[in-house]
Amino acid sequence: MSNDWDNWTKEQSGAGDNAIAVISGLVDDLQRADEEVERLEEELKKAKAAARELREVKIPERMEDMEVEELTTKSGVKVKIEEKVSASPKKDDRESAWDWLEDNGHGALVKRQAIFAFGKGEDEEKAAREMIAGASRPGRFERGVHPSTLSSWVREQLEEGTEIPMELLGVRRVRRAKTTTG
Repeated sequence: MSNDWDNWTKEQSGAGDNAIAVISGLVDDLQRADEEVERLEEELKKAKAAARELREVKIPERMEDMEVEELTTKSGVKVKIEEKVSASPKKDDRESAWDWLEDNGHGALVKRQAIFAFGKGEDEEKAAREMIAGASRPGRFERGVHPSTLSSWVREQLEEGTEIPMELLGVRRVRRAKTTTG
């Protein structure tokens, strides 16, 4: 039996050497592929930055200098400058922003939620009923405004000419070139 085992291990080691060589080649290929992915991701990052600079800075600035909001290029591409307004207060400013909204008649934008943790296998409905009935349970209460709701509200206020605390609400205005062909 020992002879059979020795013969089998000798046969396997030969095949093992070949298999290791094959796997080594595949691992080398994988490393080269990973390096190529990293290189291309870096190129993509640079290309996106260049496109953003053209879209959000250079074209809007030149068109503003020309005092036009829309034009068609010699090659037939239509270019229109659009302004995007978004709002998202900095983390440290959120509570003050929500206070401002509530104090100035816009409290309906602010949503409140109570967050309570339930143990594994605990009947959440029963535990929630007990909590509501007065049983104490650790939890936290949060206020917030959905980003798209806040951005939409800010756009409305700006269109109406209403003065709002731009910095507190984290208002950002970005002018962008939008292109269409044909």
